[in-house]
Amino acid sequence: MTSPQITTALVDGRKLSWREAGRGPAIVFLHDICADSAAWGPQFAVLAKDHRIIAWDCPGFGASSLLAQREPAAADYADAVAALLDAAKVDRAALVGAGLGAVIATTFAAREPRAVGALALVGAQAKIGGTEAGRMLSWLQELIRDPAAFARAYAELALPSRCDPAVRAHVEAMAARVAPIGLGRACQMLAGTNLAEQLKSVHLPLLLLYGDLDTIAPPEAGTLIDMIVRGTVTEIVEQAGHMPQLEMPDPFHRALRAFLRAARARS
Repeated sequence: MTSPQITTALVDGRKLSWREAGRGPAIVFLHDICADSAAWGPQFAVLAKDHRIIAWDCPGFGASSLLAQREPAAADYADAVAALLDAAKVDRAALVGAGLGAVIATTFAAREPRAVGALALVGAQAKIGGTEAGRMLSWLQELIRDPAAFARAYAELALPSRCDPAVRAHVEAMAARVAPIGLGRACQMLAGTNLAEQLKSVHLPLLLLYGDLDTIAPPEAGTLIDMIVRGTVTEIVEQAGHMPQLEMPDPFHRALRAFLRAARARS
């Protein structure tokens, strides 16, 4: 899966990197915890025809440096989103966040609502509880021991058994190149962040996207979020696991496009 070349800016002496293509209304994509900006290849191929698409490498992932904080909070990652928009000269954008990116996107939207036209969350969970936190710790330990074995195990968990082999290989490749320290700091942030509380401060059009076969963040995870944010739109992508944007891009694009059209009509 091809994606545009990496662009890098220095922010306070640290690298912040992203991929970019297209012209039009901006959509900023924030990837999940075992991925990087290459997680959005199909979106560049399709949505960049009439949008400006920007997909970052979260600090500590891909080509981006770690944040300065040793124990960064969600607000610190949100500050990095602000730096990304500033570096890319984007005043206002729709945000699409998956997993880790969903927490960061929500935190930024709560702090800077004027910079966000709409918010879409993929595989979002309202709260990372003890079971999920323990699983992330086991991921970190496995990544340190054997990156290749970790990547295979993660792809096995994140994707359904009948997933396209090319998608599986792509997900494994992203997981294998995750840096343990970046993963560790992101896991620590997620375990200490209550997305449900952040959502109480969000008053924007909100789309929730889930794969119907997702075992990491199953569709029922959206029930609590739907109770918190009035007017939430929920879309279930059939035959998809934790990365519907890669596994089933056509229905993913249809749902996102319809949501963004409706959000612009209301603004």
